[in-house]
Amino acid sequence: GFSPVAPDEVLDLLTLLVNKSLVVSEKKQGIETRYYYLETIGQFALDRLLDSGEGTAARERHLAYFRNLAEIGAKELFGRGQLKWIARLDRELGNFHAALDWVEENDAEETRLAGLYLIAALAWASQNGNVSEGYEHLLRILSITGNIRTALRASLLALAGWLAIVLQLNNESELYANQSIALYDELGDRLGRAWPIAVFAAQ
Repeated sequence: GFSPVAPDEVLDLLTLLVNKSLVVSEKKQGIETRYYYLETIGQFALDRLLDSGEGTAARERHLAYFRNLAEIGAKELFGRGQLKWIARLDRELGNFHAALDWVEENDAEETRLAGLYLIAALAWASQNGNVSEGYEHLLRILSITGNIRTALRASLLALAGWLAIVLQLNNESELYANQSIALYDELGDRLGRAWPIAVFAAQ
């Protein structure tokens, strides 16, 4: 296995990797320094991690971190920090997608629930980029989380209905809006029903 790295060793190790051109550092004005593996190095490191037998634990830690980040971001999206959060999300798209890949491979309920939080955060990115790709990824996560009956899932069903309108898929939009309303009714959330009803009004 791999020996744990002490927090005070991280910067020295990163500096060593940068000096050897194995890691690239990037600093933009007003943003913290970011470190990136070159693609070939990153794939080699991932293969070594999986070979070590510690890949599952590492991916679970990765998922937990980005689920937490997504939950924090969900609050920030409707506050003064909205633009800052969207910018941070944009920088983390690769990590969010990697975490979602693990959700799709793992059928543990807690993992699937984390997927709902991740896709909720990513849905905002889909509106600023490739809507079709965001919609398809949302549908994949919704398809494997049908047993999770929460307001978060209901809101994501409504979002699927909205994205379907954007993509001019009116039949699909009606389907997901109806599913959202049914789940809100199941949960006794009359206020939540306003979101999918607004989707119907936009059709």
